Amino acid sequence: MPVIPCGKCYYCLNGRENVCANRTAIGYEYDGGFAEYVRIPRTALASGNLVKIPDHVSFEQAVVTEPLACCLNGQRKANVK
Repeated sequence: MPVIPCGKCYYCLNGRENVCANRTAIGYEYDGGFAEYVRIPRTALASGNLVKIPDHVSFEQAVVTEPLACCLNGQRKANVK
């Protein structure tokens, strides 16, 4: 989850963190995810952007969860049935 919402603007308060007026993102404002090691900002931790990969999930499976989650979240918010 690379986008770090502010949690305080109109959009965040109305469940639209993806268009947060004050968002930052790993890969844009912070050096990002294709590095071997990434320093995670404190604000990302506070926002719940870091998720532990369960032991039974491979790295290959885990790497597609964020893009898949974006698709599912978009469908849910668009009320696709």
